[in-house]
Amino acid sequence: MAEIAFADVTKRFEDGTVAVDNVTMDVGDGEFMVLVGPSGSGKTTMMRMVAGLEEMSGGTISIGDQVVNDVPARSRNVAMVFQNYALYPHMTVGKNMGFPLRLAKVPKEEAASRVKFAADMLGIGDLLERKPRQLSGGQRQRVAMGRAIVRKPAAFLMDEPLSNLDAKLRVEMRAYIARLHQELKTTTLYVTHDQSEAMTMGDRVALMRDGRIEQLDTPNALYDRPRNLFVASFIGSPAMNIVRGTLTGRSVTAGGLVLPLRDSAPALQAYEGREVLVGMRPEAFADAAHEASTEGRHLFDAKISLAQSMGSEVIAHFEPVGGAVRTEDVSSFTGDADDVAGRDQLSSANQLIGRFDPRTTATAGGVTSVSLDLERIHFFDPETEEAIR
Repeated sequence: MAEIAFADVTKRFEDGTVAVDNVTMDVGDGEFMVLVGPSGSGKTTMMRMVAGLEEMSGGTISIGDQVVNDVPARSRNVAMVFQNYALYPHMTVGKNMGFPLRLAKVPKEEAASRVKFAADMLGIGDLLERKPRQLSGGQRQRVAMGRAIVRKPAAFLMDEPLSNLDAKLRVEMRAYIARLHQELKTTTLYVTHDQSEAMTMGDRVALMRDGRIEQLDTPNALYDRPRNLFVASFIGSPAMNIVRGTLTGRSVTAGGLVLPLRDSAPALQAYEGREVLVGMRPEAFADAAHEASTEGRHLFDAKISLAQSMGSEVIAHFEPVGGAVRTEDVSSFTGDADDVAGRDQLSSANQLIGRFDPRTTATAGGVTSVSLDLERIHFFDPETEEAIR
């Protein structure tokens, strides 16, 4: 195992495009670090520079105590797992897994032992004599992971390894990779555009945009204390509701919502009489009829435009009866992660989205009393888009 350290790393292509912009970041020894962000954010370029597949324009990358800027890819002692499984179709599972050991001239007996150990760990010990065409997508991905494990690398580099799997298999493999990391404790750098993968798998998550890290933190910190509007909008599914409001005295007025300010937001005093962006996650809303207490909550009537039962919850689209709110379009932030962020064509300019108890009687066209947890409201500067705290 080894730490991976980025120090002022930049990647500039010949056409002038800056893919990675002066990034400094440490991946701890044994840590599972996730790079997440929309397409073009620089996350895959970061990984390719660690692997030695992409040259840096500036800065240094270290693996362990060695600066690897000029170290060839084959000598960096890292193992990659790709989106496409890159298995040799004419080889059996066992031979595919053992191929890197054969290239490294590892003795046959030791190679066989490593392959068996990895196969048993991955639950594919009975598939060693099969060819890739005889395997499911999930099994092929486990073979690709096994091929990386047998090398006993200093670090794993995983580039969107679950993208080709269906939704059910992705959930299963997320748990599988997480359990595998708990056993091996190998330093892992994992790239994805799927914020659900990032939140459920990473010890820490680096959210990237335009070649820069917007926030590097634990999944809970990203969710509960987003640094800016981009982070708040990208993390969470369905996405955070963002509305424009005006601060007046001890309240913020946003269309038909008049929200009393909590005592824990002193920084808002500087915005008296000014516009602010108000962020409310769907789970901050609830059907008031199913809340045990209204303490610390703001109640208002809402007209329901859509109620989607998910079994364990109901996703409700609504607007305050007292007047429409002005929501902000954050689709430009989420990019190709819109499907994960919960933005769809049903989200209109005046709609809020909430997660209701499955027992709710809210139905499209009806009016429901909705409660909002005032402690879970976020505020952002409309010009800088930074969080107001």
